[in-house]
Amino acid sequence: MSPSVILRADGSPKFGLGHVMRCIALAQGLQKRGYAPVFIVKDYEGTAPDIIKRYGFEVISLRHTKGFLEEARDVIEIAGVHNVRTVIVDLNHAGTLADESGFEEFLTVLKDSGASIVMVDGFGGECISAHRLLPIDILVVPYAGAQRGRYKTQATMKLLLGADYFPFRKDFLQMVSMPKEIVKQVRRILVSMGGGDVGALNEKVVEAVLSLNLPDIELKVTGGIVSQRWQEKFRRSAGRYEFLPRSERMPELIQWADIAVISSGLTKYETALFGTPAIVLSFNAAQKAIMQDFEQTGCVRHLGEFNEVTPQSIARCLGQLMGDEQLRAQMSMKGQCLVDGKGVERVINQISLEVVP
Repeated sequence: MSPSVILRADGSPKFGLGHVMRCIALAQGLQKRGYAPVFIVKDYEGTAPDIIKRYGFEVISLRHTKGFLEEARDVIEIAGVHNVRTVIVDLNHAGTLADESGFEEFLTVLKDSGASIVMVDGFGGECISAHRLLPIDILVVPYAGAQRGRYKTQATMKLLLGADYFPFRKDFLQMVSMPKEIVKQVRRILVSMGGGDVGALNEKVVEAVLSLNLPDIELKVTGGIVSQRWQEKFRRSAGRYEFLPRSERMPELIQWADIAVISSGLTKYETALFGTPAIVLSFNAAQKAIMQDFEQTGCVRHLGEFNEVTPQSIARCLGQLMGDEQLRAQMSMKGQCLVDGKGVERVINQISLEVVP
């Protein structure tokens, strides 16, 4: 019987599916090494459990109203049934940040039960381990610039810091081509605002593209909402339009795109992997601060927080990128230099060495 590992993550329209999707990447790596991943998620509105099942993994749902202490007891019970010693925790979202003390108690109860804990944390102002000493064995902060951060640690804690540890799913790695072909005339634009489209950014981007009066443009929008009014406006234009309310075809879409307009979540690492030049819009002030640092990698253009961004500013940036083939080529190269797709392997190596029997 294969040894099991629990992955505790959540996904919802409010805070997106990025945490769940990168845990699927880690689960694929664990499965390849002979472990049996078991997911535990809360039953928020959304499709997280169904997505996990479609990837072939066992998933157990908890009531989303449960507090951290009650949740910890449930995880310990499930761990006992599955004979699990290692728990991977990826819960750095708005609900956790609003109750950091409860989250610390959750980890403490798990640790006191004998569990080994691998925690995937946030970055910048959303990094809990930057100001709390948490009872964990391995801390993973898989973001560009994380090596320069300061963290509350203890001697026995292993730190995995930086984009070298960013986990990509197998469906991404199977489609990557190096280097990406940079076309002279941009025709294909992808818009992706993640699981939750704050501030109707999709519609701002559609309006921006329409304002450029581009012949033969192809626009694909995935995630979030686009009103029927704007969908009809685009269909009446010279371009081609496709709206995908939820899409698990992201590797195909990112590879397809000449330029992507995306939110400030984890998708920027996926566009970097494919070498797709990206324009990024931030959902909040904390992500804006992170993006100002990430923009220094050279693979994206950051336009600011969603309430600062207008269709006009998006159109200007799009027009500049579309007209500068050399700049797009540089952005593509820098993105593919930033991440190499081996993050899962590096994380699983450390988990195998440090915590999994």
